[in-house]
Amino acid sequence: MPLQTRHRKRTRSSNRSGVSLYLYVLLYALATLVLYQWQVLSFVTGAIDLGSVQGLVILGTLQAVQFFLIVGLMLVLGFVSIWLMKITGAVLFIANALAQYFMSTYGTVIDPSMIGNILNTNQGEAGGLIHPMMFVTTILWGVLPALAALLVPVRRRRRLPVLAVLIAVVAGFVGTVYGANSTWLWFDDNGNRIGPRTLPWSYLGNGARYAAEYQRRNRVPTSLPDGTLTPPADNLRDVVVLVIGEAARGDHLAALGYDRETTPFTDPLGVVAYPGGRSCVTYSVGALACILSFKGNEAEVSDPFEPLPSYLSRTGVDTIVRVNNAGLPPLPGVTIQTAGDVNPPCEEDCPERWFDDQLLTGLSEQIAASTAQTVFVMLHFAGSHGPEYFRRYPPEYQVFTPICRTTLVADCTREELVNAYDNSIRFTDYALSQLIGQLQALPDTRATMLYVADHGQALGENGIYLHGLPNSMAPESQRRIPLMLWFDDEVAQARGLDRAAMSRPIENPQDMIFHTVLGALRVQSPIYRAEYDLFQLSQEGRQP
Repeated sequence: MPLQTRHRKRTRSSNRSGVSLYLYVLLYALATLVLYQWQVLSFVTGAIDLGSVQGLVILGTLQAVQFFLIVGLMLVLGFVSIWLMKITGAVLFIANALAQYFMSTYGTVIDPSMIGNILNTNQGEAGGLIHPMMFVTTILWGVLPALAALLVPVRRRRRLPVLAVLIAVVAGFVGTVYGANSTWLWFDDNGNRIGPRTLPWSYLGNGARYAAEYQRRNRVPTSLPDGTLTPPADNLRDVVVLVIGEAARGDHLAALGYDRETTPFTDPLGVVAYPGGRSCVTYSVGALACILSFKGNEAEVSDPFEPLPSYLSRTGVDTIVRVNNAGLPPLPGVTIQTAGDVNPPCEEDCPERWFDDQLLTGLSEQIAASTAQTVFVMLHFAGSHGPEYFRRYPPEYQVFTPICRTTLVADCTREELVNAYDNSIRFTDYALSQLIGQLQALPDTRATMLYVADHGQALGENGIYLHGLPNSMAPESQRRIPLMLWFDDEVAQARGLDRAAMSRPIENPQDMIFHTVLGALRVQSPIYRAEYDLFQLSQEGRQP
């Protein structure tokens, strides 16, 4: 038999083996709808009246639109290559399983801010989220379906019929959307709640949105108007330290009325605590952009202007940045040190993670060695980063017991979870007291410390944990944050300040950081706004 004839027969035989491309795509779409829609269906069924025709139309429209989208995606991939379709489908199954695990375990959703949290989580933080149940869930709901998607043989189809079916799918999608026009207003009102819960579109679409934001965010920042340093009238050095905390709730600080002693270390030190504050957003990347921008609450993640440390450094302020966390925007012209950089090298029995007080190692010596008359220090704490709150403090600082010792915080009692969280808040207070002690010991210095959290933290209220929800959905626990100010007697005398009279509600505390720092360091700048300077508010009695 001629070779060409045998080849044609083998080709026809292979095309007859396996399932039809259309059946494969149909089964894949149904599997996606059955396995990975728990979160979105839970929200939708709780928001509609299933006993009404309109409610059933909404539910049917949601499922039909997803069906057409999944079928369309798989057909497009299959049109290019059967193996491209199968590999992509397998990867999506595993990603869906992981996403669904985290959404169901922590009550989160996959929006652009959560994508940013995931991509800016360091190795230590990521390790804190790993639990054996994650692997079990991923294998059962992700790996096994992925293997099936890869191993099922699929018959090749001629491209023209596939293209015709694609056109029919598009027509079905358009017909469904326009046929259900009575539901448009409902989907418009609830779209920002449905989208982040719908797999795989939540991480595909929002991942693309985050990538676009990331590109804009990492462009070279635009320089702010030049500032100038006003020489002090005496020989004292001005030192300002900004501490950015992580996931600290204002209602869990004893200094702000909490009924537990979570701030015993700073309470005797004359720290001014401002109640009532809300963070710009509920995720670190956006909050840090807000804190370090002269725009404050109006700043976006992609804010084009240089952030506070870069601006101060360019103005002539000796700028020191130490971090024990991730998420800072690019800081041109500034050297960033980690806790590992400032502590002695470790060769054996090295710690898995650094505690926040270890950022203070040698800090007072570094400040004292500076030849500048103005010094700015920024410390980025790990604070109360969850869900492993019990790993944010040394064992000897565990005061509230029993505690939650698992990443599956929903498996802990409310008491255990709050105890572990409060211990982390208390240890942050200890680290702040140590910092204040170093500042008090500096000779010939006017010293100021500002502490503000990036966002709050949900501890299981209404089944929601951690942070990262959009502002429109976020509970108050994810946004209410502390703002604290400490200054030495030299600052108080120079400005005529009365600590006891300074505390007052400040609704947007992150707006105050940039301008308070500029004022404390005597930076004259066209962008400085006295109404957002805590010292000016205190001196003139204005309301923020």
